[in-house]
Amino acid sequence: MDDEPRFLRISVVAWDGIAGLCAVIGVTALIITGWLGFRELDARAEAARAQATLGLLDVWETRGFRQAHDELAATVAAEIAGMPEDARIAARTGGAYAERFYEIVATAVLEDPRARKQFNDTVYFFERAHLCVEADLCAREETAAFFDSLKEGFAKTFAAELARRRETDPDYAEALQDFAM
Repeated sequence: MDDEPRFLRISVVAWDGIAGLCAVIGVTALIITGWLGFRELDARAEAARAQATLGLLDVWETRGFRQAHDELAATVAAEIAGMPEDARIAARTGGAYAERFYEIVATAVLEDPRARKQFNDTVYFFERAHLCVEADLCAREETAAFFDSLKEGFAKTFAAELARRRETDPDYAEALQDFAM
Protein backbone atom coordinates (compact mmCIF):
# COMPACT_ATOMS: atom_id res chain seq x y z
CA MET A 1 0.00 0.00 0.00
CA ASP A 2 3.01 2.25 0.04
CA ASP A 3 2.91 2.47 -3.74
CA GLU A 4 -0.41 4.35 -3.56
CA PRO A 5 -0.01 8.00 -4.79
CA ARG A 6 0.08 10.57 -2.01
CA PHE A 7 0.00 14.31 -1.63
CA LEU A 8 1.22 15.85 1.63
CA ARG A 9 1.34 12.30 3.04
CA ILE A 10 -2.37 11.85 2.39
CA SER A 11 -3.54 9.39 -0.24
CA VAL A 12 -5.04 10.75 -3.44
CA VAL A 13 -8.20 8.73 -2.71
CA ALA A 14 -8.58 10.61 0.58
CA TRP A 15 -8.03 13.88 -1.27
CA ASP A 16 -10.81 12.88 -3.70
CA GLY A 17 -13.09 12.25 -0.72
CA ILE A 18 -12.19 15.60 0.82
CA ALA A 19 -12.85 17.33 -2.52
CA GLY A 20 -16.25 15.63 -2.81
CA LEU A 21 -17.16 16.61 0.74
CA CYS A 22 -16.14 20.23 0.07
CA ALA A 23 -18.26 20.24 -3.09
CA VAL A 24 -21.28 18.95 -1.17
CA ILE A 25 -20.74 21.53 1.58
CA GLY A 26 -20.33 24.28 -1.04
CA VAL A 27 -23.49 23.35 -2.92
CA THR A 28 -25.41 23.08 0.36
CA ALA A 29 -24.14 26.50 1.45
CA LEU A 30 -25.09 27.93 -1.94
CA ILE A 31 -28.62 26.52 -1.67
CA ILE A 32 -29.07 27.77 1.89
CA THR A 33 -27.69 31.20 1.00
CA GLY A 34 -29.98 31.40 -2.03
CA TRP A 35 -32.99 30.38 0.05
CA LEU A 36 -32.14 32.93 2.77
CA GLY A 37 -31.61 35.61 0.13
CA PHE A 38 -34.99 34.84 -1.42
CA ARG A 39 -36.66 34.98 2.00
CA GLU A 40 -35.01 38.34 2.70
CA LEU A 41 -36.11 39.68 -0.67
CA ASP A 42 -39.65 38.42 -0.08
CA ALA A 43 -39.70 39.97 3.42
CA ARG A 44 -38.56 43.31 2.00
CA ALA A 45 -41.20 43.16 -0.72
CA GLU A 46 -43.87 42.35 1.86
CA ALA A 47 -42.69 45.25 4.03
CA ALA A 48 -42.87 47.54 1.00
CA ARG A 49 -46.42 46.31 0.24
CA ALA A 50 -47.41 46.93 3.87
CA GLN A 51 -45.95 50.44 3.67
CA ALA A 52 -47.82 51.14 0.42
CA THR A 53 -51.05 49.82 1.98
CA LEU A 54 -50.60 52.16 4.94
CA GLY A 55 -49.97 54.97 2.47
CA LEU A 56 -53.19 54.09 0.69
CA LEU A 57 -55.06 54.20 3.99
CA ASP A 58 -53.50 57.58 4.71
CA VAL A 59 -54.69 58.87 1.33
CA TRP A 60 -58.19 57.53 2.09
CA GLU A 61 -58.34 59.23 5.45
CA THR A 62 -56.50 62.51 4.91
CA ARG A 63 -57.18 63.54 1.32
CA GLY A 64 -60.95 63.63 1.50
CA PHE A 65 -61.83 60.30 -0.09
CA ARG A 66 -63.25 58.85 3.11
CA GLN A 67 -65.20 62.03 3.75
CA ALA A 68 -66.58 61.99 0.19
CA HIS A 69 -67.60 58.35 0.57
CA ASP A 70 -69.16 58.88 3.99
CA GLU A 71 -71.11 61.96 2.90
CA LEU A 72 -72.33 60.15 -0.19
CA ALA A 73 -73.36 57.16 1.96
CA ALA A 74 -75.26 59.51 4.28
CA THR A 75 -77.04 61.05 1.29
CA VAL A 76 -77.95 57.56 0.05
CA ALA A 77 -79.20 56.59 3.52
CA ALA A 78 -81.37 59.72 3.67
CA GLU A 79 -82.79 58.97 0.22
CA ILE A 80 -83.54 55.37 1.23
CA ALA A 81 -85.18 56.58 4.45
CA GLY A 82 -87.46 58.77 2.33
CA MET A 83 -88.64 55.83 0.23
CA PRO A 84 -91.89 54.06 1.13
CA GLU A 85 -91.42 51.38 3.77
CA ASP A 86 -92.88 48.62 1.61
CA ALA A 87 -90.32 49.47 -1.11
CA ARG A 88 -87.47 49.29 1.41
CA ILE A 89 -88.70 45.94 2.72
CA ALA A 90 -89.08 44.52 -0.78
CA ALA A 91 -85.56 45.73 -1.72
CA ARG A 92 -84.10 43.59 1.07
CA THR A 93 -85.24 40.46 -0.75
CA GLY A 94 -82.75 41.16 -3.52
CA GLY A 95 -83.20 40.33 -7.17
CA ALA A 96 -84.56 42.62 -9.86
CA TYR A 97 -86.66 44.63 -7.42
CA ALA A 98 -83.59 45.51 -5.34
CA GLU A 99 -81.67 46.47 -8.47
CA ARG A 100 -84.48 48.79 -9.57
CA PHE A 101 -84.82 50.20 -6.05
CA TYR A 102 -81.13 51.12 -5.90
CA GLU A 103 -81.25 52.47 -9.43
CA ILE A 104 -84.00 54.89 -8.37
CA VAL A 105 -82.08 55.84 -5.22
CA ALA A 106 -78.79 56.36 -7.09
CA THR A 107 -80.44 58.41 -9.82
CA ALA A 108 -82.03 60.69 -7.24
CA VAL A 109 -78.79 61.05 -5.29
CA LEU A 110 -76.67 61.77 -8.37
CA GLU A 111 -78.89 64.65 -9.44
CA ASP A 112 -76.93 66.74 -6.94
CA PRO A 113 -73.58 67.97 -8.41
CA ARG A 114 -71.88 67.55 -5.03
CA ALA A 115 -73.00 63.91 -4.85
CA ARG A 116 -71.75 63.34 -8.43
CA LYS A 117 -68.32 64.66 -7.40
CA GLN A 118 -68.34 62.43 -4.31
CA PHE A 119 -69.32 59.49 -6.53
CA ASN A 120 -66.48 60.22 -8.96
CA ASP A 121 -63.98 60.71 -6.13
CA THR A 122 -65.00 57.40 -4.57
CA VAL A 123 -64.71 55.54 -7.87
CA TYR A 124 -61.31 57.15 -8.44
CA PHE A 125 -60.05 56.04 -5.04
CA PHE A 126 -61.29 52.46 -5.47
CA GLU A 127 -59.58 52.35 -8.88
CA ARG A 128 -56.38 53.64 -7.32
CA ALA A 129 -56.53 50.96 -4.62
CA HIS A 130 -57.25 48.30 -7.26
CA LEU A 131 -54.25 49.34 -9.34
CA CYS A 132 -52.04 49.33 -6.26
CA VAL A 133 -53.05 45.74 -5.48
CA GLU A 134 -52.90 44.50 -9.06
CA ALA A 135 -49.41 45.96 -9.50
CA ASP A 136 -48.44 44.06 -6.32
CA LEU A 137 -47.50 47.32 -4.65
CA CYS A 138 -50.15 46.99 -1.91
CA ALA A 139 -50.97 43.95 0.18
CA ARG A 140 -54.01 42.20 -1.32
CA GLU A 141 -55.53 40.76 1.86
CA GLU A 142 -55.04 43.85 3.98
CA THR A 143 -56.43 46.14 1.30
CA ALA A 144 -59.41 43.83 0.88
CA ALA A 145 -59.98 43.81 4.65
CA PHE A 146 -60.22 47.59 4.68
CA PHE A 147 -62.12 48.27 1.48
CA ASP A 148 -64.06 45.25 0.15
CA SER A 149 -67.17 45.84 2.27
CA LEU A 150 -67.16 49.52 1.27
CA LYS A 151 -66.74 48.61 -2.38
CA GLU A 152 -69.52 46.03 -2.15
CA GLY A 153 -72.02 48.50 -0.68
CA PHE A 154 -71.02 51.20 -3.15
CA ALA A 155 -71.25 48.84 -6.15
CA LYS A 156 -74.64 47.55 -4.99
CA THR A 157 -76.05 51.04 -4.58
CA PHE A 158 -74.66 52.45 -7.82
CA ALA A 159 -74.74 49.31 -9.99
CA ALA A 160 -76.99 50.87 -12.63
CA GLU A 161 -74.85 54.01 -12.92
CA LEU A 162 -71.66 51.96 -13.10
CA ALA A 163 -73.19 49.76 -15.82
CA ARG A 164 -74.34 52.82 -17.75
CA ARG A 165 -70.82 54.26 -17.71
CA ARG A 166 -69.32 50.92 -18.76
CA GLU A 167 -71.37 51.05 -21.94
CA THR A 168 -69.01 53.72 -23.26
CA ASP A 169 -65.91 52.63 -21.29
CA PRO A 170 -65.80 48.86 -20.63
CA ASP A 171 -62.91 49.30 -18.18
CA TYR A 172 -64.72 51.90 -16.09
CA ALA A 173 -64.62 51.15 -12.36
CA GLU A 174 -62.86 47.83 -12.87
CA ALA A 175 -62.26 47.65 -9.12
CA LEU A 176 -66.01 47.46 -8.54
CA GLN A 177 -66.92 44.87 -11.20
CA ASP A 178 -66.52 41.91 -8.84
CA PHE A 179 -69.01 43.49 -6.45
CA ALA A 180 -71.78 44.34 -8.91
CA MET A 181 -75.12 42.63 -8.42
